[in-house]
Amino acid sequence: MNSFLKNLSIIFDLLFKKSLLYSVSLIVTYLMQVVISFLYVYSINEFFQSIYIFYMVDKSKILNSFLLFAFIVLLKHIVDGINVFTINTFNKKIVSVTKFFIIEKMNNVKYSNFENVDKLNFIDSIKNVRMDSILIFYLSMFFYYIPYSLVLVFYLYKINYVLAVAGMFLFLPILCSKIFQIKYSDSFEEQVVNIRRKFNLFIDYFFEISILRDIKSFCAENYFINLCKFHSKKYVDERYNFQKKILKMEIVFKSIVCILFGIIVYILINLIFSNVINVATFSSTLIIISELISASVNLIVYDSELLVENYSSFKNYFKLYLDESYFDYINNEKESSLIKFENVNFSYINSKIDVLKNLNFSIKNGEKVAIIGKNGSGKSSLFKLLTGLYYPTKGKISNISNNSVVFQDYCKYKLNLKENIILSDTKKDFDLEKFDNIFNLTGLSEKFDDTNVELSLEFNGITPSGGMWNNISIARCLYKDAELFLMDEPMSNFDSIKEKEIFDKLIEYFKDKTLIFTTHNLGIAKKFDKIILVDNGEIVAIGNHKILMKNSQLYKELFEIQKEMYE
Repeated sequence: MNSFLKNLSIIFDLLFKKSLLYSVSLIVTYLMQVVISFLYVYSINEFFQSIYIFYMVDKSKILNSFLLFAFIVLLKHIVDGINVFTINTFNKKIVSVTKFFIIEKMNNVKYSNFENVDKLNFIDSIKNVRMDSILIFYLSMFFYYIPYSLVLVFYLYKINYVLAVAGMFLFLPILCSKIFQIKYSDSFEEQVVNIRRKFNLFIDYFFEISILRDIKSFCAENYFINLCKFHSKKYVDERYNFQKKILKMEIVFKSIVCILFGIIVYILINLIFSNVINVATFSSTLIIISELISASVNLIVYDSELLVENYSSFKNYFKLYLDESYFDYINNEKESSLIKFENVNFSYINSKIDVLKNLNFSIKNGEKVAIIGKNGSGKSSLFKLLTGLYYPTKGKISNISNNSVVFQDYCKYKLNLKENIILSDTKKDFDLEKFDNIFNLTGLSEKFDDTNVELSLEFNGITPSGGMWNNISIARCLYKDAELFLMDEPMSNFDSIKEKEIFDKLIEYFKDKTLIFTTHNLGIAKKFDKIILVDNGEIVAIGNHKILMKNSQLYKELFEIQKEMYE
């Protein structure tokens, strides 16, 4: 009960705080439909009664009743059209509100949440949630179907109270069927969410050019098509079984409705034979009961269809709204002026092995620090902790949150060149002088004349080379007005000449700034103030090049091996 009330409060918030104008407009059109529907029922009854009473006496009265009926029918169609237009407008507003709410929430969760299968399933469940459908259901139920049904039941009561009671019972079988469907829907979602995610993933591969390039180069198209077919079949089979259960229930419950309808017709026939009602009342009452059945079917079968199919999504959306989704959220910790690791251990999710162990070091403001180590030593994991994307499983990290990063697998945004660079600092006004300085420093001015050129063939632009993208990723990092700059193998696409040229410019640019730089190139590392050598998840040495050459056998071996390669 408490959960139900919480969900109602969220629905109220969405309706009357986030979309008041749209909600009020929809309520007004629903109430207009109730009034018109009552007039429609009244006009039907008047028309049939006029035929029965005045057919042999005064045909003009029949014509008047018919004209009233025709006018009400026309008005009913107009109001129904206005209602459909209002619903469509309302839907667009609610979809926009819920989408942005989900995006804002996801923006505040820790990066590690996106590596947890249960949380990924949760995200997949809510990212396409149709909250408009549940809101429409509640609005239509409270402001159209219930008032309309009460009017019809009252109308039947005026004829005969038994008809009114029987009319009320028409709702129950269909309502029961939906309760069972919602129960099955929830378990169905748990069964298929992983299958659906995999199917969508493999489909997306054929629309992502960088992945499609690999697929075609390996002639693996049929392999992935077969994977799509396999997961599609699994999903379709599961959905077929789900729909089969639903169909069986609907047949049972609709059969009960038919039986109840037969009982009502039987009652009406007896009322005619008892001279309680006439043939005109019989005919109009049948139409009224048909309208009542139609109303209940529309509400419980059709308008609730999305509610049933997406019940799990709605439930998860409510959890997210109430912060009951068990996500790990980013802590707004006090800003630190220096970087400090104290007894830090780190392990990835679903792993009991610490990839980093007992890390203790500090980095002062303005220091230039290189992180080095063999492949698999843990330097990439250390870099992720330094960026703030990951949090330690043990120990404490004091970090600078105002940072700017170049990842080794940097993003290639389908934007123009200028947008690709300045997106790192969009909260501030465009700084032309700074932009031009970075544009020249990274060598982009030698390659591009137009900074508005689109960096995608999909938008009538160009496809930059790997080296150009590398320059752009560095420029993007430098453009941000940050206190800490982190670069993970930022020059992996450069030749030795270009690498030295860019690095010399970077060292000059960062002379008063804090820089952390992971690299395999020890010729570059020797120019840093401090070198952190990582091996087997532990820091085995810290110092500058001279100190490490003297005190660290591993560093000396690595340096000598690289030196031999260039001799």
